[in-house]
Amino acid sequence: MQLSDGEQIYLVDPVSCESLDSFIQLLENPFVCKVMHSASEDIDLFLSLGALQLANFYDTQIAASWLGSGLSLSLQKLVEQHANIVLDKSQTRTNWLRRPLTEQQLQYAALDVEYLLDIAESQRELIGNLGFSDMLHQDNQLLVSSNLPDTELAYLSVNGAYRLNDAQRDSLQRLAAWRERVARRDDKPRPHVLKDADLITIVTQLNQANDINKIGLSPGFVRRYTDEVLAVLFEQRSEPSNPVVRLQDIKGGREMLKELRAAMLEISEQKNIPIEVFPSKRWLEAIIKHLAVAWYPKPNLWTGWRKELIMPVIENLKQKYPLIREQKS
Repeated sequence: MQLSDGEQIYLVDPVSCESLDSFIQLLENPFVCKVMHSASEDIDLFLSLGALQLANFYDTQIAASWLGSGLSLSLQKLVEQHANIVLDKSQTRTNWLRRPLTEQQLQYAALDVEYLLDIAESQRELIGNLGFSDMLHQDNQLLVSSNLPDTELAYLSVNGAYRLNDAQRDSLQRLAAWRERVARRDDKPRPHVLKDADLITIVTQLNQANDINKIGLSPGFVRRYTDEVLAVLFEQRSEPSNPVVRLQDIKGGREMLKELRAAMLEISEQKNIPIEVFPSKRWLEAIIKHLAVAWYPKPNLWTGWRKELIMPVIENLKQKYPLIREQKS
C-alpha cells in the first residue's frame, strides 16, 4: 500500500503487518480526505479487509472526467497532463508477490502517490471555477455508498439469459447468485470464476450430458467447483425466477431510450456538463426497464444531480410512452 501525507511517502506491506486496525480507522475517519485514483476496486478491497463505513474519499479519475478527460483516464496520463512528467511504467508487470521487492519496484510504487495531492488540489480549483464542486462531491460520495448488487438478481445481466425456458432460467438464477458469492469470497472477477457463456452452457447442457466433465468447461473449474455447482443446481427454491426484461419487450422502450439520449446531450450542452459523466446507454436502458417493470432493479447513480436533471425529462416522456411491457408467450 502506497501512502502519502504530502510530505512523506510510506510503502506498507500488509502481509507483514500484525494488524491493519489503524489503517482501517483512517479509511473510516470522516475528517481525513483520502485521495485515490480509480478507487472503486480498492474500495472493494478495503471492505473485504473489514472496513465498515468508509468516508471522505476523493477520486482523481472521477474529477478528471468532470474536466473533460473521459471516464477512464490513467494515472500516467493524468500526471503527464498536470505535471508534464511521464511516469516510468516498466515495473508494471514484474512479480509483485516476491519479497523483498526490488529497489526499482519500490521507486515505481512510490510514484503512484507522489503527485496525487497536488493534482487533487489543482482539480478542485478548476472544478470549483466551473461550478461543479457539489456534483463532484456527490460522485465521490457514491464511491463509498453504493450498495452491493443483489445476488438473487445477478442472472438478469447474464448475456443470453432471455433465451432460456423457465426451468433453465431458474437454474441460471441460482448459479449466477452462486458466482456472485464466490467472486466476493475468493476476491476474483466474475469471469475468472465462470464466464457468462459457461453459465448458459451449464444450465442448457448439463441435464442432457449428465456429466459436468462432458460439456466443455475448463478442467480447473471442474476440479475446483463441481461439488458446489451441483449442490446449487439441485437445491429447491420456493419462488420461481422472473422473466428477463429486454428493451424490445417494452412498448415505446426503444423510442424512449433514443429521446433520453438526445435529452442528455442537450442538457450537457446547455449546462456545459461533460457528456462523459452522464448515464451510459446501458444505464438508461436499466432505468426504462425499472419504470416499466416494478420489481426490476434500478441502477446505481439514480440519485443526486443526475436524478434531478433526468427525472423531469422522464416524466414528460412517460406521458408519450406508457411503457407497457408486451406479454409474450
